[in-house]
Parts: sequence; C-alpha cells; structure tokens
Amino acid sequence: MKCVDALADAACSVQPLEEVWFCRTEGEGCAGVVGVGYGHGNRSFSGWILVAGYGRIGTRSLQGGIYIHILTKIEIESGLRQLGVQSGMMLEVHSSLSSFGHVDGGALTVINALKNVVGTNGVIVMPSFKLSPDLSLDETDKKLGLTQKIKILQNENEKSRMGVVPETFRKTPDVITGEGMFRVSAWGKDADKHSQSFQHLIDSGGIALLLGVDIYRMSTMHYVEDCLPEEIKNRFKPSEEARKIYPETEWFLEAWKPDVKPWYTIQDRVMS
Repeated sequence: MKCVDALADAACSVQPLEEVWFCRTEGEGCAGVVGVGYGHGNRSFSGWILVAGYGRIGTRSLQGGIYIHILTKIEIESGLRQLGVQSGMMLEVHSSLSSFGHVDGGALTVINALKNVVGTNGVIVMPSFKLSPDLSLDETDKKLGLTQKIKILQNENEKSRMGVVPETFRKTPDVITGEGMFRVSAWGKDADKHSQSFQHLIDSGGIALLLGVDIYRMSTMHYVEDCLPEEIKNRFKPSEEARKIYPETEWFLEAWKPDVKPWYTIQDRVMS
C-alpha cells in the first residue's frame, strides 16, 4: 500500500497498525491525504506517556476506487492498549477528534473507548476550562504588546477552546465537573476528588495521554509553570493600559512570546 495523492504521491510514509492505516506527514501537501492512525509511537518520561503523530483521514486506492476508513470503538480500544493504556490507569486526556479521521459515533465513541480500556478502577480527567479559542489581535492590541487574547466565557453554550471530545465528555451524565474558570471534568475512581483540580492527579502519579495534540495542550504543564521565577512570569503580564481595555475578570491576556518554546525542547528530548 502507498499514499495516493495527485499533489504529493511520495510525501508520506505508511505503516500498518492492525486494521488501521497510519500515514505520517513528511512534507507539505500530504496533509490532505494522510491516512487514519493511532500515532507512530509512545515514549514514557517521568511518569507521563506522550503520544504524537496522529494523521487525518485520507484516501487509498481500492480496486480503482476510493476507500475511506471509518474507525470503530474496538479499533480505538486496540490502539490505546498498544500505546500502553491499561485498566486502572489515571489519565489526563487531551485530544483532537479530527486527528482520528472519520470515527463511527464521533467524540462519544472515543470517550467510551477510553472508559472501556481504563475501567471503573481507573480515572479519566479532561479540562473544561471556560476559555474561548484564541482571538485575533487588532492593531491596538499589537501596540499594547499583546501576544494572546482569550475571552473568559460566561455562557455554557459559547464555543470553548477545549474541543469536541472534552466538551462531549463534560456533558456526559456520569462525569463530574468542578467549579471555576479552570474547572476539570472527571470520570471513574475518585472522580469527585479529581474534578476539583489536576493536583490530585499529579499527587497520585497520573499519566498524560496526548491524542493528536502536542505538549502545549497538557494542562498539568501549567502547574509546573507556577514554579517559574517571578521575573519570568511577570514578562507575560499585560500592561495596566491593556487591562483597562480588557478587564482581568473577562479576559485572559499574555504580552510576551519567547523566541523558543521551551516545552517543545522537553517534548523533543522525550521523543528522541
């Protein structure tokens, strides 16, 4: 089998993963044709499992036609087990549904697969932060030195930055969700404790599972950032002038972007 793409026929490397095909992007143009997959591997580091490299739904030739693979719950469960997910694990899960390609049943299928693999003796924790996606910066924002602008959501029906899997998870009847802007949703053993914050997961030796996203989506990473020296944290703080326009109770702002993203350095070391 090979990647089939009129624009980038040789831009992918393909490997079979049981009945699911994974195609890792190796150049521009392959993105529209990369096949379905669970990821190209996992590495353990300081108690965390990092999973990267998810592809998007693609096409392959099948007797002169086009075949679109639709992932099932059984296939996702199989892939999770191959990645090292086991019954009884405590998981902080971050995901991109689009990275799975076409999933039979959508986000709920992914959630149910996770539940089946982890079981009721384990726990699944996802962020349910009341934050909008990144909003575009206008000229005034740039003059104020802003590098990121996010709205704190007041309405449950507003689109959040969490994604469809966490949002579906939060609304599932057997999931417990905490309070506040940085609330957490949890299912499984001690879900009531885990829903209060990610701290219980950290203290209990939990594992982060990243499905189609990178380390910058890992919420517990920000707990570590609280340990940074004040002089570093202060560089991200917006000016008083910016805060007059964007009150702290309504907006999340940042006013500095490092030349090098430090967490990518950590991720590269883990995956090398």
